[in-house]
Amino acid sequence: MRIQLVLAYAAGRPEGDIADRLEFSLPVSPTGQPDESEAGPFPALRRLPDGRERAMELLREDGAWALRRTCATTDPEDAPLWQMEARVLRPGELVQLQRPNGEALTFRVVNVEAE
Repeated sequence: MRIQLVLAYAAGRPEGDIADRLEFSLPVSPTGQPDESEAGPFPALRRLPDGRERAMELLREDGAWALRRTCATTDPEDAPLWQMEARVLRPGELVQLQRPNGEALTFRVVNVEAE
């Protein structure tokens, strides 16, 4: 499934920001839970409010979901992991990302569609 999210809350942005978006592909169950039998990596993309895009990948690491940035000049294995907490991936549900520095970003699922 292709999941699209917008920033719902972050430190310094308590109202969120619909221009701060996250998109990823991930197999989910009919009830919206991420399929934990799949380890990935799955493609992900972060679109920042200033128009920049950051290629990322979603993967299972030590039994938990995580995002890491990918770019042509850096080995993805060296990129820090952003821990992701997502129980259900349906429109309206919240997904929390924790940056490597401990800052939390909360995203709201706005669309889920079959690929």
